[in-house]
Amino acid sequence: MKCLLCSLSQILGWSVLVRVDNLTYSYLGDVTSNLYNGTVNFTSIAITPTQTMVSARAGPMQVNLTFLNPIEVRSALLLLTMSTYTSSKAPRLG
Repeated sequence: MKCLLCSLSQILGWSVLVRVDNLTYSYLGDVTSNLYNGTVNFTSIAITPTQTMVSARAGPMQVNLTFLNPIEVRSALLLLTMSTYTSSKAPRLG
């Protein structure tokens, strides 16, 4: 069986941009500089075995992003398959 991902030449990864009040902020990843106006200010990062929670301030907004990596013990295939779910919240500050 041939690995399909092993022969890809492009980078596989997350890039996250946040748009607040018509300004685009780079949140995560390697993003071309002409796509955003500024970067976020990280306020906290928490890592557990099943989730990674990242909080940052983008202008007047607090942006919380959670990556959930489920542990599926009923299936060996699901244990080997990389899967991530995301959840986001962005309350206005002040």
